[in-house]
Amino acid sequence: MQTEVSVSLAPPRTVRAAALIQYATLALAVVGAVLSVLTTVELLKVLPGQYEGEQREAVVDGTRVAAYGLVVVWLVFSGVFAMLARWYSRGRRWARNWTWGVAGLLALCGACGLMGSGRPRGYGDDPLARDDVQRALDAATPGWWSGANMVVQGLGFAAYAAIIVLLALPASSAFFQRPEGVRPASGVAE
Repeated sequence: MQTEVSVSLAPPRTVRAAALIQYATLALAVVGAVLSVLTTVELLKVLPGQYEGEQREAVVDGTRVAAYGLVVVWLVFSGVFAMLARWYSRGRRWARNWTWGVAGLLALCGACGLMGSGRPRGYGDDPLARDDVQRALDAATPGWWSGANMVVQGLGFAAYAAIIVLLALPASSAFFQRPEGVRPASGVAE
C-alpha cells in the first residue's frame, strides 16, 4: 500500500507569472471585443446604403450575426483559456500541456495578425466585391482601428509567447515533475 505524502508545494514564480499573464489575456480579449463592436457599429451604418431589397437585409443581418457571434465565441474561449491557469497553478500537468498547445496556436495567430494590415479586411480581398462597397467600408472604418488592432495583436502575441516560455523554464518543469505519491497540500491543489 502506497501512502501519500502531503507537502506544501506552492507554485514557483515562473508559474505564478504565467498564470497572471494568462489572466491578463482575458482582459485583453475584452478590450479587443470592445474595439470590434465599436468598429462593427460603424460598418453597419454604411452597409444598408450599399445594397437594395432582400440583399440589404441578408448582408446586414449576416454581418451583424457573424461579427457579434465571433466576439461572444472569442470571449467564452478566452475565459476557458484563462481558467487553465487556475488548474496548472495547482500542479495539473494536463492544464500546462493544453496551455502550451493553445498558447502556441494563439501566438501564431497573433504573429499573423501583426503581419496583416491592421484593417478589418474580411470583406476586402474578394475579387467579386463591388468597388463602391469596398470604398464605403474603408471610409467607415474608424481611423484608430489600425493602430489599436496592432497594439492588441502585439500584446497578445507577447503574452502568449511569454506564457509558453515561463511554463517551460526549469523552475516550472520541476513543479510539474513531482515524485510519485507527493501532491500539493490541500490549500494549493484540489
